[in-house]
Amino acid sequence: MRKRSRYRPKPVMTWMPTSDQMNIAIMTYLFDDKLARGEFDDIDGNTLAFLLNVARKLANDANNQEQIERADKAMEAFLGIRQRRERTGKWGANGEELVSMREHLPPLADYMTSQPVHRLQAARSYVLKVNRRMHEEGALFADVEVDGSLVNVRRAA
Repeated sequence: MRKRSRYRPKPVMTWMPTSDQMNIAIMTYLFDDKLARGEFDDIDGNTLAFLLNVARKLANDANNQEQIERADKAMEAFLGIRQRRERTGKWGANGEELVSMREHLPPLADYMTSQPVHRLQAARSYVLKVNRRMHEEGALFADVEVDGSLVNVRRAA
């Protein structure tokens, strides 16, 4: 008699619930509003850096050059905002950075929410793993450093 093989179900493509899609979209508009009003804080900065890293990882995994460029431009603007925070102690954006964020964040949010949940979770897990490793090395968010496929935001020593 033949040995039975173990049952292995095929993965099911599931999409992000509408409520989560709205949360990401609303978050991008809140970041924009808080930056413009000067109400942006450290939690917002870390959350935005995380979202940008996840969007960049998703785009890189799909080899989507348009979204990779969009994420890189948004990260450049965020780096300027972060460096200003280091110098002045306050979060704020100049006109170019604000325009760049307004131009690139909403399409990145749309791109993220259009991805299957398993891809989003894989990108999120990868970014969390990289962040944990950086934290163990004593690095925190601030300077953009290209690390293979992902642009990491970390503090200069």
